[in-house]
Amino acid sequence: MNAGFESTKLQNEKLVKEIENIRKELQEARDEMKEKEEIWRAERRTLTEKIDKLENKMESQERRERKCNIVIKNKDWGQNDKKNAVKDFIRELHVDVEINEAYELKNKVMIVKLRDWEQKKLVMINKRNLQGKDIYIESDMTKKERDIQGELRKIAKDEKSKGNTVKIGYQKIKINSKLYKWEEIWRLKSKN
Repeated sequence: MNAGFESTKLQNEKLVKEIENIRKELQEARDEMKEKEEIWRAERRTLTEKIDKLENKMESQERRERKCNIVIKNKDWGQNDKKNAVKDFIRELHVDVEINEAYELKNKVMIVKLRDWEQKKLVMINKRNLQGKDIYIESDMTKKERDIQGELRKIAKDEKSKGNTVKIGYQKIKINSKLYKWEEIWRLKSKN
């Protein structure tokens, strides 16, 4: 009987040691996984930062490429030579410009690449001569810029419905004489 008890005691001790070894191995595996996860997270963070930098660089390059461009909307250009048709149209605004390129994106939307920013500025100032016509001239913007301006238009519409006076600018909005930049609006939206 005593021998049976000793045998059971030895078996229990072996089982306890085995369980301890398994626990130790499990903890080591957990620690190793945790370490690998931390490495993976650091790599992911680094890659995300690199992607953000590349996206910002691409956005900046695209903005530079579009800096001297305008978009003319809702004008029927017909089948004429687009470049000369655009030049004649812009002359109607009392501005003489040198057009590097003009191409139609889709029906009644024309992208115009002007020689320099000064010419673009003159066109943008003189577009007020289009008042009363259903033709619009805008700056050529990147997708991100168009999205931001779209959000600002939504905010403007909402604020106007509340009876506020609203004016939209480039990545900013003025509501009842108070100016809000897009970064401020975006931060407020991100918190909600």
